[in-house]
Order: sequence, then C-alpha cells, then structure tokens
Amino acid sequence: MGLVAGPVPPRVHADVRAGLLGLVGAATCRGWSARGAAAVLRLDHARVLRWQARATAGRLEDAKPGLEVPLHALLDSERDAIVKLAEGWGEIDLSHRKLAHRGFRLDLVHASESTVLRVLTAAGMHLPGPPKRATQRHDVDVWVIRAPDPNPSCAAAPLAGLREQVRPVPSEETW
Repeated sequence: MGLVAGPVPPRVHADVRAGLLGLVGAATCRGWSARGAAAVLRLDHARVLRWQARATAGRLEDAKPGLEVPLHALLDSERDAIVKLAEGWGEIDLSHRKLAHRGFRLDLVHASESTVLRVLTAAGMHLPGPPKRATQRHDVDVWVIRAPDPNPSCAAAPLAGLREQVRPVPSEETW
C-alpha cells in the first residue's frame, strides 16, 4: 500500500480506507490496541474510529460535496409565480426586466431580471418585447436656398455674391 512514504494524506479513496481498517482490525485481533495500531500506521485514532463508524453504516466512500439542490435555488412556487406574473402582465410590461420589477412591487416574487427570463424560457413562454420603432426614412429631396454671401467682395460671376446651402425638404411629419 505504500505506507512507508509518510503519514496518510487527508483524502484517500475508499479502498485505501478499507485496507487501513483491515490492518487495524488484524492488529487488534493479535492483541494490539486500536490506538497503538493507528499510531504505527501514522493515523489519528479519531480518524480510525470515524472510518469504522462509516464502514459499519456502509458509507466508506466520500459523499459528494454540497447539496443536491443549492440553498439559493428557486422554489417551484417561485417559478409558478413568475409564470403567473408573465401570463397576467406580460402583454402590458412586454419585457422580462419590467416583469421582474413588477413582481417585486406587487410582492409576488423577488427574482432578478435574468432569472425571470431563464424561467420564462424554460417554460416556453416568449414575451413580445417592446414595440419596434418605425424607422423614419425621409425622402431626401434636396433643394437649394440662395442666401447672400457674407463676403461679397468676390463678384466675378453673376451669382458670385450668393452661396449655396443644401437643406433637406421639410416634410409634413416635422411640421
């Protein structure tokens, strides 16, 4: 098992634990104390006792760290509240951001905007979003306004005293 390299590391596999417990068990059968066998193997006695308790319970393998479901995960009631909020106010608010704030103001659900979007996407709901703004394309009919030149000293041509200014034609929408 390679135990000559030093003390047993803090984390070992279940098969190594079983082997070490087997050695401690064999030593106790031959008259050693469990504490003395653990000391020879460079194991803490409390560690051996903890491993023995886990072995009798059938849990010598390390447990997966953490919980199955995180503590901060959404509850089913919160998911249902988000979907219900979207069904009632989705056509009015039009976006997941506004829905998240409305849920907070109405004290229905306290969730971030991204969480509301994630829940609605998982539920297969799609909000219409804000209305698209109509692009204002103006037909650019350019007309020329003749205005007097502020520097009339150059009078070589008949229209030299005038300069050309190009301006778009005002449309009815801007009136």
